[in-house]
Amino acid sequence: MKGENIQGKVVGVLKENLLTIATLAGVIIGVILGVCLKNSSDEPWSKRDAMYVSYIGKLFLNMLKCVIIPLIIPSLIASIGSMDLSLSGKVGLRTVVYYMATTVLGRHSVGYSLLVDHIEAEGVG
Repeated sequence: MKGENIQGKVVGVLKENLLTIATLAGVIIGVILGVCLKNSSDEPWSKRDAMYVSYIGKLFLNMLKCVIIPLIIPSLIASIGSMDLSLSGKVGLRTVVYYMATTVLGRHSVGYSLLVDHIEAEGVG
């Protein structure tokens, strides 16, 4: 009887935290795969090898970009629309300014990091 009760509780916790567990498993698998690929040969990767691995990353990032805007904009609109009318104008303006500022700063930081990476050329030679 007690064994079934404990088993039911464990299954319940796993069902409730399935997304967290899957995310953690994906991170662990990614780290293991990265270490294995890095140590797979003593020679540097050819451009063809790098292209195969980078394709998966580019595909993932493009899919992520397609999902972000349709998720963020409606949630902002719904949350501001459900507020009191006297507050919604102030909060709405602050939210839009914050969203635009973080978007612009994020793009500039990525561009800056790519520029530094190009100048430093780590791992080349």
